[in-house]
Amino acid sequence: MERRLGLCGDRRALPTLRAHLEAGADDGARGHAAVALGLLGVRDADADLARALREAPHRPELLGDAAVGLALLGRKDVSALLDELIDDRAAASVQSACLTSLGEVGDGRAVDALLELLQDEARPDLTRARAAAALGRLCEPAGQPWTAAFLRHANYLALTDTLLGEHGTGLLGLR
Repeated sequence: MERRLGLCGDRRALPTLRAHLEAGADDGARGHAAVALGLLGVRDADADLARALREAPHRPELLGDAAVGLALLGRKDVSALLDELIDDRAAASVQSACLTSLGEVGDGRAVDALLELLQDEARPDLTRARAAAALGRLCEPAGQPWTAAFLRHANYLALTDTLLGEHGTGLLGLR
């Protein structure tokens, strides 16, 4: 429901979305609210989304959606925020969630860190495999952009400003 509110561009939903981000019933609802706030371009939600990302290392669904919400707001340091969560002390599930999110956000600045992680033989095989998968998503030229997931089942006859934006500034114009 929350993502649809973001795609519709309905700013009347902001109080509800903010409440769901802060204290949603579950991580799925909080994550959907994070993406919706990003889709709506709510710049002052930046700090709330960054806090959700930092609080979510053991909650992969919220972590990934908070990262996407921040990327939608144009935050250039999403990769750095995720990279902070990937350290030797982090559980494999935390590292896996962060690596998956790095691949989804599509920030090319993460390539060097991912290559370093991939080549670190002291890391568990699963962590290195996730780094390879994230690199694949980042570097695959023929793949769909990370925004493609928002376009599944889109009604192209009723495209909103959120999707198109003025002068290519909407979701479809982001890469």
